[in-house]
Amino acid sequence: MYLISLACPFIDPVLFRIGPFQSTWYGLMYATGAVLWFLITRHEIIRRKGPIPVHGLPELLFYGLLGGLIGARLGYALFYNLSFFLQKPWEIIAFWHGGMSAHGWLIGMSVGGLLFIRKHRVPLRELSDVVYLGIPLGLVTVKIGNFINTFSR
Repeated sequence: MYLISLACPFIDPVLFRIGPFQSTWYGLMYATGAVLWFLITRHEIIRRKGPIPVHGLPELLFYGLLGGLIGARLGYALFYNLSFFLQKPWEIIAFWHGGMSAHGWLIGMSVGGLLFIRKHRVPLRELSDVVYLGIPLGLVTVKIGNFINTFSR
C-alpha cells in the first residue's frame, strides 16, 4: 500500500479584521455562492419571463438563506453533537462558534423555499426549473470555504 503525502499551505481562515469585527473566507464563500445563485436565477427568470416577477427574487433568497442557516445549525446539533446540545441547548443558536451541516442546510433551504411557494402560490415545478440552475455554483463556492477551513487548523 502506498501513501501519498500532499503538502497544503496554511491559510488563515480570517480574511480581514477591523476592531472586534472579522470576516472569514468561509463567510465570503457563502456570500459569493448566494450572489452567484441570485444572478443566475435572475437571468433565467428574465429569459423565461417567469414563474415569479424579478422583484420577488430577493424575498425568495431571504427565505432560502434564513431556512438554510437555521437548518444547517440544527442539522449539526442533531447529527453531529446531540449530547453536547442536549446539555447546553442555548448553544444551538451560537452559529458563530462553528458547526454547520450541509444536509441540514439543504433541508432548511428547501423548507424556506416551500414557505415562499406557499405564501405566493407559485407552481413548484416551474420555480424549480429556474432555481436549481444556480445551486451548483453555490455549492462549489461553499466547498472552497470548507477546503480553506480544513487546512486552516
